Amino acid sequence: GPVRMPTLTIVRSFVFALAASWVAILSADPIVQDVSLRGLRVGQRNLITLSGQQLGPETICLLPIRDAVIEIQPGRTDSQFEVAVTLPAKVVPNIYALRVASLHGISAPVALGVDQFPQIPFASHTGTLPVALHGRISGAQVLTTTFNGNAGQRLVADVEARRLGSNWNPVLRLLDDRGIQLAWSQSQSVSSGDARFELTLPGDGSYTIQLHDLLYRAPDSSFFRLKLGDVHFADLAFPAAVQRGGQAEVRYLGGSFPQEFRSRIDVSNQPLGTIPWPDTRGFTGSQPRLLVTDHPEVVESNAEPAAPQVITDVLPVGIHGQLRVPGEEDQFLVPIDPQQEYRVQVFAQRLGSPLDGLLTIRSEDGKELAASDDQAGTADPGLEFSPPEGTERVVVALSDLHGRGGEAFSYRVVLFPLNSPVVRLSLDGESIKLPVGGRHVQRISLQRSVFSGPVRFLVEGLPAGIQFSGGEFVADSNVTLLQFSADESANQSSVVSIAGSAVDAEQPRFRYEHPGSAVASLVPSEYDPSRLGIGLLPPTGRAIDWEGDIAAATLPAGGKLLIPIRIARGDTDGSVRIRLITDQTIPTKEIEDPENKDKKKTVDDLDRALRLGETVLFAAGDASPAIEILVPADLPPRRWQLALLGEWLAEDAETVTNTAHSRILPIVVTEP
Repeated sequence: GPVRMPTLTIVRSFVFALAASWVAILSADPIVQDVSLRGLRVGQRNLITLSGQQLGPETICLLPIRDAVIEIQPGRTDSQFEVAVTLPAKVVPNIYALRVASLHGISAPVALGVDQFPQIPFASHTGTLPVALHGRISGAQVLTTTFNGNAGQRLVADVEARRLGSNWNPVLRLLDDRGIQLAWSQSQSVSSGDARFELTLPGDGSYTIQLHDLLYRAPDSSFFRLKLGDVHFADLAFPAAVQRGGQAEVRYLGGSFPQEFRSRIDVSNQPLGTIPWPDTRGFTGSQPRLLVTDHPEVVESNAEPAAPQVITDVLPVGIHGQLRVPGEEDQFLVPIDPQQEYRVQVFAQRLGSPLDGLLTIRSEDGKELAASDDQAGTADPGLEFSPPEGTERVVVALSDLHGRGGEAFSYRVVLFPLNSPVVRLSLDGESIKLPVGGRHVQRISLQRSVFSGPVRFLVEGLPAGIQFSGGEFVADSNVTLLQFSADESANQSSVVSIAGSAVDAEQPRFRYEHPGSAVASLVPSEYDPSRLGIGLLPPTGRAIDWEGDIAAATLPAGGKLLIPIRIARGDTDGSVRIRLITDQTIPTKEIEDPENKDKKKTVDDLDRALRLGETVLFAAGDASPAIEILVPADLPPRRWQLALLGEWLAEDAETVTNTAHSRILPIVVTEP
């Protein structure tokens, strides 16, 4: 017969939804649709206006800048408010993520440029340089602004659009007072698709900047931030990755300062870093990112330019170099195991380099074994190859497809055996809701190749009063449940970092990756920071939980689990619908497509899933029901995780007004 679980004390839970397709929540997350100025000035009090939905009441702004003073101004409404942001004088110029938190939850991040320039609306004439001009463009508009310049004056014109999450392709032009074009730029990979040029002005006089979309089809009200003047920037870190442990020496590429500048940074632990500016004065844009890996990262040497550089490290290995002169081909002699298959990946355009790579694998005697000039979704090359029998070394060669070269033409080549472990964590969405006294349970997915061992998921930077539990993947599993809870002392929304590591200390650390966003678009997905917003909500008084102390139940595959539960309805009545959340990857099956009987359609095979019995809807007043959980006969024997999602229904018995989650319940499934 079914296994019964003991009784437990109820705990309060909170309002949140598992997925938009399941629920229609009345209080949606705050949404920031517009910001009057997409930048802030260091050492100044900045006034900006945010517009959107669900912005009040009790709105706060979260900005990851220490000692920033953020003051919401009077007159706040649910769709708009003004905020004063005062920044300390020592804030490092960069692109930062602003979020809004309210009683409804927490917003997605909005990217803001932070530097030492005046931040003003775009106008037909610009006064003193340097300056950051903020504006909007639509369709075929050509925006112009003029300024007075002097002979010998250094000018950088840099438009931030895509780097801030705006979806258009900017083109910049500079005209003299006779209308003659002196400089122009279209979208550049090195600046994430934005436009920028640099020159020395030829004489005294009036100059005109023109700005338009590449195809004259900018989406309506596309925003931008145009920086003009003697400004400084840096695009790329070189090398782009370093091996974890101790100190590493890194320099900038594509910057506006001497190439000999070097920076030593500590890479003992963090998975992602940035290189500090040599001087914060006059710098703008995002600091180049630096990946920290658990395998060797080798920088090319020019000791013998005519011969392939010998790599002595055992694979996997990353190799960093530059095609400094047109027509150059870099070659590396790499040790391999002839019994292994290998994958070679080039990172160039995905890092912001203009290099359009041509990758070639040759034997030591010069015979071509494999070649690639691009791959799906990127112009960066990549390939897999099997070495000929007896081959112990191969030459990996990289050149530019168009024969170009220069300091900015940097790259990273990564070589690894196909049996190398690959692990990636993913979490749907960029934020969760968490009421005081409540909890939130979230499914987390793991994509893995070769490595099948247990994995531990970590949350870093949790504020006081918020706890996290779970997040462990057992061997061979690709889904787990993560539980956040907030006690009575919790008093602030927050943004936390998420990372994971194999339980075996010899295996590499890896990161959670979230869907694309304005902030995530600053760098390629492999280099994205892992940030999750936690929106703290008031107590709801509604809860659903297992009845009794939680302990792992043991039952055979094909059995049933009958569990008492407890529902606390708060100040509302009505029906509560129960859904089951598990760490099972739902099996699928093929059925006949009802719209085309000649084709098959893949659907979830719910008969083979951990699932609830027939009774899932409980009427008003039913506070201590029991639910039945069915265990499929072919469920692999191991420990599994269950949690309940309760949905409070309106009078129409369909609209979901509130939700709550139970704790995570472990069950151990044995052989039938």
